[in-house]
Amino acid sequence: MQDAEVGAGHWLAVAGSPLRAAMSREMMCERRSNAWVQSGANAGLLGFQRVHCALINPAGTTMARSVPATALVLLLATFIGAAQAVTPKYEMHYSAQFLPAAGSADVQISTRPVTGRLIALDLRMPADIYTAVTGDGSIERHGDRVLWLPPRIGGALRYRVAVAHRRSDGAYDSRMTPKWVITRGDRLFPAAKIRATKGSGSTAKLSFKLPPGWSDVETAYSKVADGEFAITNAERKFDRPVGWIGAGDLYSTREVIAGTRVTIAAPKGERVDHVATMAIVRQALPEMRLAFGKLPDKILIVRSGDPMWRGGLSAPGSLWLHAQRPLLSENGTSPLLHELTHVITDIRGHGADDWISEGIAEYYSLDIGHRAGLISAKRFAQSIKTADKSGAKVEKLRASESARDRTRKAVALFAALDEELRANGATGIDQLTTLLMRRETVSLNELRADAEKLEGQPSRVLVDVR
Repeated sequence: MQDAEVGAGHWLAVAGSPLRAAMSREMMCERRSNAWVQSGANAGLLGFQRVHCALINPAGTTMARSVPATALVLLLATFIGAAQAVTPKYEMHYSAQFLPAAGSADVQISTRPVTGRLIALDLRMPADIYTAVTGDGSIERHGDRVLWLPPRIGGALRYRVAVAHRRSDGAYDSRMTPKWVITRGDRLFPAAKIRATKGSGSTAKLSFKLPPGWSDVETAYSKVADGEFAITNAERKFDRPVGWIGAGDLYSTREVIAGTRVTIAAPKGERVDHVATMAIVRQALPEMRLAFGKLPDKILIVRSGDPMWRGGLSAPGSLWLHAQRPLLSENGTSPLLHELTHVITDIRGHGADDWISEGIAEYYSLDIGHRAGLISAKRFAQSIKTADKSGAKVEKLRASESARDRTRKAVALFAALDEELRANGATGIDQLTTLLMRRETVSLNELRADAEKLEGQPSRVLVDVR
């Protein structure tokens, strides 16, 4: 290694890592010892006693100063560690142009290497939905999958996607009209397996090109410069747009509640009660923050009427609720609070344990309603009794999908588990829920383990669950 002259604005290569020398005056250091280790765990300086430095002041005169070499080595090691800790990055940009007359969207996914690089993108793209696939580099279709190998310098993948999607009952959960579109990021930008340079992660942005007369677009993400959205997913290194999207001639209301930016969006002319919807969220979110801890930075609620599906569907940072679904039901539950619980906790049952996520969401639709003063203590207690009675018809909680009486049985179980946890020194179901939130998915055995961790003994409520 050569003696280095370090000045403000220069780069110094130390142990293979570039370090920015942030100095207000030029410094020249003369090496007084020659003891170096070229490789291995101790690569770098060894045997230094002192380093003689000459500081050149603005007048051009020189001031000699001796600096302990160990201090210099520690300083350099600190910078090296910081440089090595930075995750290599590559850029992703997603864009969609809605084409109402065709019922489709033209989509582009582009990438650019920075300190890391995307090597391959393997997307699930059924040929009856995703057509006209072209782009830079190598593109291969194998049945429902498309493998894209972008050039080393980056490039773009382009395709057309059919927006409309009907559920088994014929209702839409993704639809575009001449005036608006309601869909999900997963529809436009399908799930993918990725391969990147070692340790690399992505930074991503999302943009839209709207048809004439379309004035608004809403997503679960925050807008940045030029109207683009910054796509972030703290749990994954690859950022992809997911969650609900509404665009077109929309009516949107916005508030900041308990530190979370809440947006309610619906096509203009739809019979959606924005005021009542926001009022319930305003009451509930502070209680949900107490129950679950940190809330999302932003939550998008999209609503519309027929022929969209008459239900509620959650997605990351967002939810769909049909305009004719009640905000509070006669039995005390709330479809809105149910879906909000899914959005915030992101608890997902593993395999045959869908009842865990659905039961927790339905239980909290009652419990948060009670805490927030939306239903009385008497109504809450009566609702739990009703759920217990309805759930008694179900022999097994475990199934591939939980609905109706199976979910009601789970509600009664979580109410009993809350009482048991409190009786054994825990703070109740909230403490258990925050443990479950740390898991990617939750199985019955994991639920039992977390409950036992809090109670100090196996849960009697959960012992006979099957």
